[in-house]
Amino acid sequence: MNKVEIAHTQTLDDIIMAVSFAEAAGDISLIYGDAGLGKTVSLKQYTRMHPDVIYIEFYK
Repeated sequence: MNKVEIAHTQTLDDIIMAVSFAEAAGDISLIYGDAGLGKTVSLKQYTRMHPDVIYIEFYK
């Protein structure tokens, strides 16, 4: 499997911070926004970095 490089962006930083706080508090985070901002990539990167985290996608 090829390694994919993740671009370091403000969105990545913001999402990592939000879910880190939620994880530390034993809480959940809701991440939403326009398409193409990097939400899914950021969250999947966080779950790769923290294997104890559960990632759930919800489609309306």
